[in-house]
Amino acid sequence: MSEHGIMVEGDFFIVYTQTKANPNAPGLATDEDGPNAGRSWQGVSDSWSQSPTEEGNYMIRATVDYEVKEPVITSPKDGAYSNQKEVTVEGTSAPTTKVDIFNKGEKVASTDSTDKGTFAVPVTLSNGENTLTAKARTSQGSTEASLPVKVKLDIANPELAITSPTDGSKVNRETVTVKGNRFG
Repeated sequence: MSEHGIMVEGDFFIVYTQTKANPNAPGLATDEDGPNAGRSWQGVSDSWSQSPTEEGNYMIRATVDYEVKEPVITSPKDGAYSNQKEVTVEGTSAPTTKVDIFNKGEKVASTDSTDKGTFAVPVTLSNGENTLTAKARTSQGSTEASLPVKVKLDIANPELAITSPTDGSKVNRETVTVKGNRFG
């Protein structure tokens, strides 16, 4: 009923008003075989009362859609560095939804969230900076993207140049401070 702006949390009640006598109006079905839940009420002559037990449970079928919010990527952390081409992207999402992972807007992986609303999926990184986002997907469509998580893949070995002590120097100390520069 979200298309009508009706959103509820927890139990909800539906009122059905039959304006004409049976069989000249749509009827309300009853479940006389199951245990009576004691939750059906009737309004007769402007007075509300619990429906008789022998009438069973009044039934109105309703599809309940739960709001699905953007997933949250919990690992890797934003600003992380990696020397591994593949990382496991973990996070939280609405339970039992599809989760799509994007790198710079391009879909690179998909998985299902668990009944507890967690997900984990391997993702291959591109060399340099990667901007990962996640979207939850249902048959109704996709959520907005999660907050971005930036991960830098650096697989090149750095080059080091030692500037102090100079090559061949002799030192008469137990500890030596080594200074240098990193290139690449």
